Amino acid sequence: MGSGNFEALKPIVFEIEGVKVFAQKPTLNIKLTKDGESGSWSQKFAFVSDKDFEIPSLDIKYFDLKEKNLNTLIVSKTRVEVTQAYKKEELLDASEEPWKFNYEFIYYILTYMAGFLMAKVKFKRAKEEDGVDASFKAKVKASKSVEELMMILVLEDSKKYEDLIFKIESKELTSLKECKYNCFK
Repeated sequence: MGSGNFEALKPIVFEIEGVKVFAQKPTLNIKLTKDGESGSWSQKFAFVSDKDFEIPSLDIKYFDLKEKNLNTLIVSKTRVEVTQAYKKEELLDASEEPWKFNYEFIYYILTYMAGFLMAKVKFKRAKEEDGVDASFKAKVKASKSVEELMMILVLEDSKKYEDLIFKIESKELTSLKECKYNCFK
């Protein structure tokens, strides 16, 4: 974080024997202000090794605009201790017994197939008539005239059969057979 010419900073390169170094490109986050460029410069690293190693010290020289002199930013060396990785044999589970056939599997397959077939087969169900409908139907079938049928309809439910009663009164329907047929529509 600071101000100055961030473009003049070169990427840091580490060359350590026996260590594979992965370096990200430097990231600049700068804004132009009245004092010049202000912001931050950063670079990330990853080190891979199978033995202990040292990251060497780093000296970065820069010119301080406020103090008007050359300064050095010093990053001291760092010792990295690598712990032994797991061996392949340690990561694997103990050998398991060979696969055995489970007969419950057949039960589940047969249950699934039976359910599937039951869903595909169409069954005709007999309509269940409650006592009120059965007695009403019997009265309608037993009626001997249009007037008698109209009386049965009025006593049963005048609102429900209002249209049919109107057609009978207006002589639109005169046949007893036709009137009985319209009762069950």
